[in-house]
Amino acid sequence: MWIAAPSLNDSDMDGLTDASEFAHSTSPNDADTDGDGMSDGWEVAHGFDPLDPEVALDETLVYNLPVIVLLVAVVLSTTVLYTSRRRIQDAIQSQHSSRQ
Repeated sequence: MWIAAPSLNDSDMDGLTDASEFAHSTSPNDADTDGDGMSDGWEVAHGFDPLDPEVALDETLVYNLPVIVLLVAVVLSTTVLYTSRRRIQDAIQSQHSSRQ
């Protein structure tokens, strides 16, 4: 059985190779060395400290940004659709009332 060189392995599958884990002083056997809920690989890729367990607000916002953007888009879309539907209904009702 062939095993990849340790520098290419990602034992904890957090996005950092074992060699990168060594370079960042993180654990190659723990995907979240500092236990803050963000994987070591994600923290390094986004410029955060994978050894600092304090989850900063900006770290949380960056991590959740796609969800936040999606929720805002859904709310705005729903508002626009509701407003448009309401205007169309009002216009139809107004035309119907003027014909009577």
